Amino acid sequence: MCCAAWIRYCHALALAGLLAMSLSTLAATPDAGDKPLVLPPAAGRLLVATPAMRGNYFRESVILLTAHGRMGSVGVILNRPTVLRLSDLLPRRGGSLTLFEGGPVHPHLLSLLVLVPEQGFHQVGNTAGLSFVFGTQQVLDRLPVLRHGWRYRVYSGYSGWAPGQLMSEIRRGAWYVVEGDSAQVFDIHPDLLWVRLMRRVFPLR
Repeated sequence: MCCAAWIRYCHALALAGLLAMSLSTLAATPDAGDKPLVLPPAAGRLLVATPAMRGNYFRESVILLTAHGRMGSVGVILNRPTVLRLSDLLPRRGGSLTLFEGGPVHPHLLSLLVLVPEQGFHQVGNTAGLSFVFGTQQVLDRLPVLRHGWRYRVYSGYSGWAPGQLMSEIRRGAWYVVEGDSAQVFDIHPDLLWVRLMRRVFPLR
């Protein structure tokens, strides 16, 4: 992929991010009368977009929270593969791995989720074996040490919230919070992940 095309791709994601930040403030309580049990947000848990997010950048998205605390929240979208391969960005090291869209913030930055933990990787909450690397250079430094058979995915951009912002959106009914695991992070059918998790939230539907 040429540099100009990559820049256009990043600009498109950045524009979508600006729209998302404005539209997310419009999220309201879902139409459904039933209210599911919602967990508090924490690193390693999943944010599942509610029906109130239809028409929003985050519609039908599933986000893994990689960090949550007093400084704010960070995560990556799990169910939004792009048409790009990592080799489009890294011809010598990328291979045929699909590049995922992690969110609207800083789309030029890469991050990495890998199942097998090693020294120098940041563990994601209590999710067994799941580690996170943030930052393009950090990802480039670690790609060569990933072993054959390890499960990993690379993301462009991320999803982020200022202190208190995510809790405000949850209270307004924008997100359900559920426990996450590595099977969901590396789901081979990410396009079906949102539907399956919604069925878990509302098991009688």
